Amino acid sequence: MMNIELIEPRRREERKEERENLFFSCREQLRQLKKSILGVLGVLAVEAESYFESVGKPLCSLNT
Repeated sequence: MMNIELIEPRRREERKEERENLFFSCREQLRQLKKSILGVLGVLAVEAESYFESVGKPLCSLNT
């Protein structure tokens, strides 16, 4: 039977690795979400510009 002092450090190391893996997984998911949001915003900007050009008003003239 293994000594308890040997088991506990191993468990701590496993938990540490699990936390690190979770951190990197979350960070990658946030990166993907950011790319998706920026992509959607880019499409919306192009669509808005296209719409306002089609009605004869440039997009920048809306503030004046």
